[in-house]
Amino acid sequence: MSQDNVGTVSQIPRIHCEDNGEISKPLMQIYTIALLIIFAILGTLARLGIQLLTSYNNAPIIFSSLWFNLAGCFIMGFLVEDCVIFNYGRWTSHYHQRVVELQQIGGANRDMMLIGMETAKKSYQTRKKSSPLYVGLTTGFCGSFTSFSSFIRDSFLAIANLLPKHYNYIGDDSLDFPSASNTGNSLMAVTAVIILTMSTCVSAWLFGVHLAHILNRSKPRFSIRFNHWLMCVTTAFLALSSWLAIIFCIIFLHFWHSKGTFKLQGSLLFSLAFAPLGCLCRFYTSLFLNGKFENFPLGTFASNISGTIVLGISYDLQRIPVGGIVACQVLKGIQDGFCGCLTTSCITNKLADLDSLCDQLEKMMRRQKEGYMNKVESLSKRVVALNKRPILHCSNKVITLEAMNFDLSRARKVFK
Repeated sequence: MSQDNVGTVSQIPRIHCEDNGEISKPLMQIYTIALLIIFAILGTLARLGIQLLTSYNNAPIIFSSLWFNLAGCFIMGFLVEDCVIFNYGRWTSHYHQRVVELQQIGGANRDMMLIGMETAKKSYQTRKKSSPLYVGLTTGFCGSFTSFSSFIRDSFLAIANLLPKHYNYIGDDSLDFPSASNTGNSLMAVTAVIILTMSTCVSAWLFGVHLAHILNRSKPRFSIRFNHWLMCVTTAFLALSSWLAIIFCIIFLHFWHSKGTFKLQGSLLFSLAFAPLGCLCRFYTSLFLNGKFENFPLGTFASNISGTIVLGISYDLQRIPVGGIVACQVLKGIQDGFCGCLTTSCITNKLADLDSLCDQLEKMMRRQKEGYMNKVESLSKRVVALNKRPILHCSNKVITLEAMNFDLSRARKVFK
């Protein structure tokens, strides 16, 4: 094949990302923390907004944790498999060059190009994971958008027959419980919560992965030029100012506003104030503990368990008739803000490795199948060899299993 048919780097529209300023490691850490704070607030706000939108009278699905876990899994699946949004110069160019060449060639070289494209994709994704923006979107936004503790809370309410017909998460905390049911109905309720949440989240994650694969075929056609140092300073300022603004709003509404307004907005503001703390605790816990075991995310597991315990304690304390409205709003903020961001859905955490897990299972099944086929083939050869060996001498005649029919009448004739 001629060289004219093969795509080159110069023929591919690419993203140009120029670094106009050097950035140190401490400044990069500040940049990452600032992005985690911003996206934790945005993720919590999105989660509470979905809770408010999906909590209404006679709702077909009365546990709202399904909706934000579904949306978070979709976004997480898209970000994990994306090869367009996060640009790193030659990595993006190299990957898209492989895509163009793969579309133009065929035959035996196609297999080699597939291997080359997978290598380029792995290099790009490895480089992508070190991006502060990627950490902020996945760990910050998706981790705060999804909540394992809320899923466990809804599962407990289902098995205890306490799922409300109407639950206003932001304003009134009054509950409208259904009539009591027997134990069998409660078991079916918690089973429905688990099955619906798991199946829909898996489907949403796979849909996000497929959408990313479709968009990966398109070539980037825009240019990005920025100064890393200026971007870090600006992001840190926005993160700190937004967090302080939320705290000042809480103080202002509590001391200088009416009690009705604070009752309506207090739990939301407390949730947004506690959200960055939960996100940062989960981030550093996972950073230090996830590497202890190769196939088990110990840090994420510890965050989920501790966050669920704190949510259970806060849920019980909130219903004790002691203290005023501020205490109830603080406990509600701990549940939705701190615990919601401290615990991330195990689905989004483990589905990120779903493709590699499926590949490993497929390879294992293929090896088992080949092993069984080899054993059957070896056993068949031994049986055939055994049939040709003499097993009986009678009247100077050699009788083998191949010559013998296990028909009783013929066996009698042979022995005569």
